[in-house]
Amino acid sequence: MSDSDRVDLRALDPRLDSERWERMVRGIMRRSSEELLRRRARTYTPTPIEGLVAMLRPALAAAAVLTVASMAALSRPVAEATHPGSFVESSRLPEPVTIWLEDGSPPTATDLYVSNGDL
Repeated sequence: MSDSDRVDLRALDPRLDSERWERMVRGIMRRSSEELLRRRARTYTPTPIEGLVAMLRPALAAAAVLTVASMAALSRPVAEATHPGSFVESSRLPEPVTIWLEDGSPPTATDLYVSNGDL
């Protein structure tokens, strides 16, 4: 980007009108003076434990929101599989291996010998 392509934003600078700028600063300082005095007069400094206790209410509110969202997500009905062997069938395993997995029993030595050509 060359210098000629840049947009001149100097007109947005509030300090160009020095009188208006000083009025703004005086207004801000006047409106904030009470709070600044209150903070300077405070002799008590909260402890870190009190700071944590002050955050307890927002933390409990966030936990409640997360609990409700989790309960809503978990209460939705789960779609049932069309049939129990859907994962095994989708893996494209040889038929003897599929049968062993669906039955849940380990293959015997004879099964392994017979299916040696299929594996």
